[in-house]
Amino acid sequence: MPPKKSAEIFKKAGGRLISISGYLAPDLKEIEIYYHFDLEGKIYNLRYRTKNKKTESISKIFPTADWIEREIFESYGVKFKGHKNLTNLLVTSKIKTPLLDLEKEKLKKQK
Repeated sequence: MPPKKSAEIFKKAGGRLISISGYLAPDLKEIEIYYHFDLEGKIYNLRYRTKNKKTESISKIFPTADWIEREIFESYGVKFKGHKNLTNLLVTSKIKTPLLDLEKEKLKKQK
């Protein structure tokens, strides 16, 4: 089930979005996105793997996802389809490379 559909189900049931986390998958090609929801005091963690570093935005369903998706975009380069303002949140817009890619390059140079 896609992230947007899951978010709609939680919203309809009265759930709330707690947070979203990004994680570089072990194969080092795709990012795993973890959505953390609360429903009646029970925590649900849903995991999705991006495809070509792309996934759906849930910010129209849960507005609190707006900044978190922007942070994941800035850090990992994940493009959230349907996000109304997918721009850098903390880093200057002059830096076009995701922070994770910059860190990987730095580690390669240290070897």
